[in-house]
Amino acid sequence: RLPAHTRVVDMYMDSREMDLMLDDTLSQLLEGTAQPKQGFQWESCTYALHNDTGVAWPSSQLPDAQAHLSVSMDRPPLSSSEAHAWVWHKNCVLPPLKVSCAADGLPLENLSCLLSAVRVDVSGHAAHDVGLEGDTLRPLVHGACSFSSLSFKTTSYNLKGKPLHLMATLLVRSGGTGQLCAVCHVISPPIVVNARKRQPKERASSKVLVSSESANWASADASLLPFAPDLLERKMEKVEKVEQSASRRQIDNSMEGLRAYLSALNIRNKCKHPLFLVLRFDSCVDLLYDATKVASPLQDDEAFYRMMEVLSNTDALSARGPSVATGGTTEHQPFVVAVRASHDETSCDRTDCPVHSLPIQLTSLFSLPHASTLPPSYKGLCELQIKELRRTYCRLYCRHASRGNALVPTAPKLCGSCDKPHVGLSRHALEPAEAAAQRQATALVKSLQQLAASTEELDDCPEQEWEHQLLVLAEAMSQHCHTRSAAEIVAFMKGEEASATKRMTMAPVTPPAHALAVPCSPAPSPPMPPELPIDYLQHSHAHENVGCAGCDLGLLHDHESQFFNAHDHSL
Repeated sequence: RLPAHTRVVDMYMDSREMDLMLDDTLSQLLEGTAQPKQGFQWESCTYALHNDTGVAWPSSQLPDAQAHLSVSMDRPPLSSSEAHAWVWHKNCVLPPLKVSCAADGLPLENLSCLLSAVRVDVSGHAAHDVGLEGDTLRPLVHGACSFSSLSFKTTSYNLKGKPLHLMATLLVRSGGTGQLCAVCHVISPPIVVNARKRQPKERASSKVLVSSESANWASADASLLPFAPDLLERKMEKVEKVEQSASRRQIDNSMEGLRAYLSALNIRNKCKHPLFLVLRFDSCVDLLYDATKVASPLQDDEAFYRMMEVLSNTDALSARGPSVATGGTTEHQPFVVAVRASHDETSCDRTDCPVHSLPIQLTSLFSLPHASTLPPSYKGLCELQIKELRRTYCRLYCRHASRGNALVPTAPKLCGSCDKPHVGLSRHALEPAEAAAQRQATALVKSLQQLAASTEELDDCPEQEWEHQLLVLAEAMSQHCHTRSAAEIVAFMKGEEASATKRMTMAPVTPPAHALAVPCSPAPSPPMPPELPIDYLQHSHAHENVGCAGCDLGLLHDHESQFFNAHDHSL
């Protein structure tokens, strides 16, 4: 509809201007009729609240009183666009809530508020309390109270998929009996409570469909190898609560161990891949293949990848309808995981194990067929073949892991002359400064080796040997302490001073030429000082510059520094 001020003469205007004017008018009309977005809003209800024992709370007989509750949360639960509901996790604490009461005709000092997690029964017009962890009954102070540190006791899965609601109930104490009675209720939107982040059994991203004609199994996706090999050796146990105490049970390689693994609530993100069950519980679970359709998975890597593709797209553990694992009347897959034929009535004391006509029930949700129920064309794997299957999986898994990691170094190539690999650092692996330090360290090690080989020729010159050892020590310390050069460390050990300018401009000291090569003739001995202490001649050469056990410094004593001028205990 055009605005009233639009005249007939305006109909002769340009069509573009007409479209803009109509769009503007339509947007104004839509903005005036738009509704605000609905959030996590609480509403009043008349459901009868039943406690956990099934007894209904008595209602108050106060017709003249008018009361209303309003609830506010610090933050709303998580929203789910798929289920059009709110989502929360059982192990997470609920956000703090504040309840306010507006009552006419009721004394505020005798009021209290009860917060409950309820399951709504629409047919019976009742709300059944399923429990909340924490303090759920609080008195009203000045018409308000707050709740914090609350969490759900159960999940929607345990309630057959039904959502839960939070209900706030205003309670007043009856004057005659003194019993708490419900006055009014407010209820929250439905909340889907999960025990943990559930994952779908089948992932579209994990299905790798490769045609048999153009299959390149060498470059197959790593999703065909879903679990790490170390998971097969990991020690696991089932923890249960028995009379306020924790009972621990080791999960072993047996049928009872398989049942304990599948039913253990303390083990999260269980690996239920068919091959994992075969390799982990090989004493009771077997892998069978149809010899008329496919080859043995141990024939080559291509056959192994074909088996992994079939098993990855198969729900091995199921108890819902006929499938590969339930032994239904439908056609079996080429590879089937089943209970070994050796597992008979004498292998288990359970009355439901084994049932050859039906799948063996492992838990309330999981079952496996018995090998005797499969057609005779299916062949199983023996103990040695299971071990070989395990080695093949580990080898292929490590190959994909090393291929995906770009930092894994490649194997060195064989030398053309000696036919042996030369292990060494590549030229681009080190920075120029690090490469220079490596070359300098190599020269120091080489000089030490030459010095050790020429100790007989240096016996006449202990000062030369000491100077070289001091230089090597300073170079080693300078490599660890980048702010000090080797020359500064030597000057400090000799009692000399080195300024900051000298330290920054001083280049690393290279080993002396006489240390890098074995001298042809012994170096001349330095002149001895005129006066030497007698105890020096009896003590210093006794340990030959190895160090003193009294000071544990591995250096020389103060009276030796008079001769060498190189020792300072302050270092």
